[in-house]
Amino acid sequence: DVCSSDLKGVELGIFRDGSASRQAGSLTVTTVFRTRARGRISTGAKIQTGDTVHAKPEVYLAALLAESDARASGGDLNTARDLARRALVWTEARDVQAGERRRVLVALSALEYRNGEVEAAQRHLESAVSTFDATPGAGTSERITTMNNLGSLYLLRGDYRSAESLISAASKIAARGVAHGEA
Repeated sequence: DVCSSDLKGVELGIFRDGSASRQAGSLTVTTVFRTRARGRISTGAKIQTGDTVHAKPEVYLAALLAESDARASGGDLNTARDLARRALVWTEARDVQAGERRRVLVALSALEYRNGEVEAAQRHLESAVSTFDATPGAGTSERITTMNNLGSLYLLRGDYRSAESLISAASKIAARGVAHGEA
């Protein structure tokens, strides 16, 4: 129920009886509307009423986060947070790569912060940092940005020792050749 213009050209699997093992065909997204999409069904596919369409986890999460971002940009922070929380719950219920889960945690942290929930924002970033070395590992820019943001939250909460430690660690990573960071 969530679409993103980035989905045009994405191939989705069509499955029979809700089973992820009985693929009946595929659908390639050709046109994307705000909350709907149109696509081309693969040649020879035998599609039936009740078949389900599954997107790869990164495609589904990208769509949820894009909609969350659009809602936040429109001033609807509650719906934006609900969508990001839904994405996080979805990652916990499935075998989703750590990098995708980190992306959700960072987005949700920003929304929690914007809504005045600094403790919740901090917990989400701490969770993201704890998975830096999980497969796939976090890249240098992702590490620096997340560590800097978490350090900033520690500063806001008066935990200067943790903030200094984390921001210093991020600075050491940056000194090894990263030309750009973002906070």
